[in-house]
Amino acid sequence: MAALSQNDTQEAWLSPYMTVVDVDAAVEFYKKTFQFSVSEIKCAEDGKGIHAEMAYKNQLIMCGKEAAYGSPLKSPRTSGVESPITLCVLCDDVEAFYAMAVFQGAQSISAPDNMEWGYRMCRLQDLDHYTWCFMTPVF
Repeated sequence: MAALSQNDTQEAWLSPYMTVVDVDAAVEFYKKTFQFSVSEIKCAEDGKGIHAEMAYKNQLIMCGKEAAYGSPLKSPRTSGVESPITLCVLCDDVEAFYAMAVFQGAQSISAPDNMEWGYRMCRLQDLDHYTWCFMTPVF
């Protein structure tokens, strides 16, 4: 089989998959707070979300319920351990994005500030205690 030189499947080359306490609550949070669109939610027999696929600017972001499909993974909220990974996302206007996200319920870790690498950046925490960095280039 020949190696693909381009992403022939048109899927994202790299996509975060977060383990969350409650898929339905996480999806609602990401929709209203981070302006993600929802493309799919798979439900368990009880009708509650077990897996979700969302997008931000056509980039795939996924989440799955703790213990789903036999996974031993826990969210930072449940484990009490801060995630060593920060999810970084470009946005059009970090000031406006930050204000709306905090208004909608995101916890502020740091307000927008200029970084030495040429971005204005803020950091926010979601329901499951993942850290998100939203940034706008300022060069």
